Amino acid sequence: MMSQTLGIARSSYYPSHHKTESKPSSENKKTIKQIIRIHQDSEGRYNASKIHQILFEQRLQISRKHVQLSMKKENIRSIILKKYKPHSSKSTVAGITYIHTQKDGWYYLASVMDLYS
Repeated sequence: MMSQTLGIARSSYYPSHHKTESKPSSENKKTIKQIIRIHQDSEGRYNASKIHQILFEQRLQISRKHVQLSMKKENIRSIILKKYKPHSSKSTVAGITYIHTQKDGWYYLASVMDLYS
């Protein structure tokens, strides 16, 4: 009766209720769970290359590109910290340096040299 009401064949109505997940789809979900777990264990520091290396060590054959696409799909990004580059100062009576901290970001340390010393 339902197939007649919807105007579709009986043979196409019943299979739509008993769909099972395909093997590649279920394996992809397992892979994404592993990627998320590795990313969380690294506190968000690992990028796709490092996660791919860990998955390879765990005997999971997956391409780095697939890891990248999975991370992009799940909106997973690694934390990127810029490297500290010291800046030289031409002044002889004062100096400034930059100190990067994980919690608060950049701190600036200024020192002044007394003319007496």
